[in-house]
Order: sequence, then C-alpha cells, then structure tokens
Amino acid sequence: MSTDELLTFDHVDIRFPIELNKQGSCSLNLTNKTDNYVAFKAKTTNAKKYYVRPNVGVVLPRSSCEVLVIMQALKEAPADMQCRDKLLFQCKVVEPETTAKDVTSEMFSKEAGHPAEETRLKVMYVTPPQPPSPVQEGTEEGSSPRASVSDNGNASEAFVDMLRSLLVPLFSNAASSTDDHGITLPQYQVFINFRGDELRNSFVGFLVKAMRLEKINVFTDEVELRGTNLNYLFRRIEESRVAVAIFSERYTESCWCLDELVKMKEQMEQGKLVVVPVFYRLNATACKRFMGAFGDNLRNLEWEYRSEPERIQKWKEALSSVFSNIGLTSDIRSNESKFVDSIVEEVKKVLIKIGTEEREL
Repeated sequence: MSTDELLTFDHVDIRFPIELNKQGSCSLNLTNKTDNYVAFKAKTTNAKKYYVRPNVGVVLPRSSCEVLVIMQALKEAPADMQCRDKLLFQCKVVEPETTAKDVTSEMFSKEAGHPAEETRLKVMYVTPPQPPSPVQEGTEEGSSPRASVSDNGNASEAFVDMLRSLLVPLFSNAASSTDDHGITLPQYQVFINFRGDELRNSFVGFLVKAMRLEKINVFTDEVELRGTNLNYLFRRIEESRVAVAIFSERYTESCWCLDELVKMKEQMEQGKLVVVPVFYRLNATACKRFMGAFGDNLRNLEWEYRSEPERIQKWKEALSSVFSNIGLTSDIRSNESKFVDSIVEEVKKVLIKIGTEEREL
C-alpha cells in the first residue's frame, strides 16, 4: 500500500511568502480515503525553524485533518529564494481505539521493526502578492484628505485606540470554548510578558499561535505598544486572569518588562492573577540568584535608573515574588516545540482550575 492510499495531501509542497521579520504559515489538509484509522507524525529537517501543529494525530476513516505549519521569521532574504528544507510525514494503520496521545516515535521506527510509509514535502519560498495601490480618501474638489492620527496632539492615545480594533482577536463573546479533546476552557484572558525584540518573531510567536490553536484567549503586545502607552498594557493585565512571564537572557534589559511584572505582582497578591514563570534557555537557579547575563543586565539597568531607587526595589520584589511560583525551564538543547506544548498544557490546567474554583463559589 502506498502512502497516497493512506493519506493524501492537498499540496505537493509547502509555500511560504517571504516577508522579512514576519512569520509565515501554511495549512495542509491530510485526507484519509480508506476505511482504516491512520496515525501520522510530522518531522522537519530544521526543528528550530518550523512549528507543526498538530505534529501527531489519528485521522479517522473517510475524514481529514488540518495541519498548520509555521515558519520562523527570516531576518534576511534567502539567496536566490532557494530553500532545502523538507517536511516528512510518516503514517501507518492503527487500531480504532488509538488516540493522538498514543502516537509515539517508536510506532514509526524501522529499527524497532515498525516501518511506516512516508511522504516528503519540499518547502518553497515565494514572493508575496503585491497589495493594490492605495486610494487616498477625500481628495475630491472642495474637500481635504482625512486627518491622520499624528495630526492629533494626543497621538499616543489615539494610536492605541485605533490599534484596539486591529489587533488579533483578544476577547471572545463566548463564556468558554472547547478544545479538541472535549475539555471546556474558560475564556479568561492570558497575558504574555516577554522581552519583545528578542522573542517576538520566534519563540513567542510560536507560543501565541499554539495557544490560539487550542482556543486560548491570549493577549500579547504584538505591535510594540510599550513605547506608546504602558497604561494600555496595564489595563490588559488587569483584564487577565493568567499571565505567562517569559524570562530570557535580555529580559532584565527592559524597564518596560519589569514594570509590567510589578503590575502582575500586584494583581497576583490580590488574588486576581495567576503568574506562570517560564525560563527560556536559562538556568532557573542562576536567575533567582541574579547570576550570569540575566543578573548583569539587571545591575546595568539599576545603574541607569539609580535616581529611582523605589522603582528598582519594586522590580526586585516582583522578580523574587514570581520566581517563587513553580515554573517551566528550557535550555539551549531543549526541543522548542515540546517546550511550547508544555507551556500550553500548563496554561490550560490553570484556566480549568480557575474556572472550577469560581463555579464552586
């Protein structure tokens, strides 16, 4: 039996429009035209560059499954728009009671005597479509072009208000949503606190998309609002019930990150927020002792803001308070995809716990 007879793909390759510093995504439909239950597992030749969800699963007879492939943002244009990366899909017939949680690498291991059928899809770069030329409004005779936001003396506030309607969905009208396993997730907002320019187009981008795939109502500063109006982000923290604080090596370079953390600590102490610390490619113990680059960056920031001792003290207290929570840790050798999954699962557990506790009140 060939792979095509088990699963068919709606694409023979995976095409990503290339836009620098912007993630790309492509969806695939895997169709099972047989009367068998078919398990699959996806692999990439560059695990740090691509994020595949779901990367394992079971496709029911005569049905299909959608798979999303996310490519990390490129910082420079590839030479001749060429790419040598590939995605490998392994598949085999399994018993009807098999679920996605039962699918392991061992099931597809040739060495273990479990050969699987394989399909390789090549990754291709394409030029993004050009947008139509903009038509300026209000240029008819006797009228003037519409005033821009910058014409307003209070541009900062106006800009934030305009962005509120443009951001990726932040809130849901529904009280809850159901994930693929039938678990009801309360639609409390989840706030992500991180060092923007370091992680926005890589790890955090993967995490946000993974959360949204799991129907988690997540907010992140996707358009760098910190330099515009920090109060806007404080309001988003107040509206959240869960926050994920992602500590990275350069986190303590940012006074904005630390100010957000202070606000999170205040909400946490009032019982209004649960904070989940994440140590990204860091040793958690070293961070808690302010050692290494993490500690050096904090001391440099302290020197820069030495005229504001009370603010510095609040930063340190917020760090110590959040560090006391049970966190998740990765290092340079960690599988980033699995680490993202572990964060998503932890957030789901917290959301379900909050929902359960509130229903019991």
